[in-house]
Amino acid sequence: MKGSYFKNSIIDAKFFIELGVILLGCVLISYAGRYFWIADLFNHFVFQYILGAIIFAIIFIVLKKWKALLLPALTLLLCFPKFSYLENSQSISNDETKSTYNIVHFNKLVTNIAIDDIEQWIRSLKPQPHTIVLHEASYNDLQLATALSDLFPHQIKEPREHAFGTIILNRTPFNKIEKIGIVDVPIENFALKAQFSIEGITNDITLFALHAVPPMSDGYWSQRNTELEQISKLIRQDVTDNIIFTGDWNITPYSPFFRDTLDVSGLKVVREPIFAKATWPDFGKIAGFPLLQIPIDHILFSSALTPAFKKVEKPLGSDHHPTIMHFAER
Repeated sequence: MKGSYFKNSIIDAKFFIELGVILLGCVLISYAGRYFWIADLFNHFVFQYILGAIIFAIIFIVLKKWKALLLPALTLLLCFPKFSYLENSQSISNDETKSTYNIVHFNKLVTNIAIDDIEQWIRSLKPQPHTIVLHEASYNDLQLATALSDLFPHQIKEPREHAFGTIILNRTPFNKIEKIGIVDVPIENFALKAQFSIEGITNDITLFALHAVPPMSDGYWSQRNTELEQISKLIRQDVTDNIIFTGDWNITPYSPFFRDTLDVSGLKVVREPIFAKATWPDFGKIAGFPLLQIPIDHILFSSALTPAFKKVEKPLGSDHHPTIMHFAER
């Protein structure tokens, strides 16, 4: 009677085995991500793969389908190498005795009109950040920059009508500013480099900011990888001790091209509990789990800096969540 119930009910072992095969297939496809743009898209859902594998394993145990357990087991096994970026990571150190440099990165969405809400949120931050990096900054966002000039009198304004404008707001003067054009790519794009001093921090901060194109075709995928490679090489050549590289790069830590960025630049990523915190899109979190969300907004740092704090905030009218990080000198 019991076996007949499972066979004829919604809990159909064959159905879940087929889903388990699909899940394993997705992970296998991701391993071709070094060579094909569509395959690389499958690299970004490691959290979902692992969660699915755990759920299927429980279901197969309940249904006593012992051979089927091989599917989630292989899925989990193939997901482990995706965390190789942790070799270039550093844990958060909560040493409150050291002076810190605080930065906010926010892809605010070029069509976002919640300017007042963003301003009030920035003003409410405690402690106040030293630097705000706004990607997808439009000409309308010049109003926001002007409104915040009392807190951030030093500003770099490169707004655009499309989604690749950038505004940097800073509390202290810039010693150097450079606009870096991306070369040999089909779509015009740029990165910003700024150097400045912070009270209590011995050495200057050198900030690189890039909004990479989304990899929604083979050409765009190639350009995103080229953009990250070009800026990473410039970072490797930079002699500054304290380097920050931030942006919406449309890539997760689980992609081989993210690991290339860490290797080429020599920078580190913060080590978080189990998974990197998701930042996009603004929907898809169910019962606290980012079931439809992935981490594509990043703040990397040089080994001369120690991460002291990280928080992913509410989206404030954008499809991205802002990221706040604090750093101390070693």
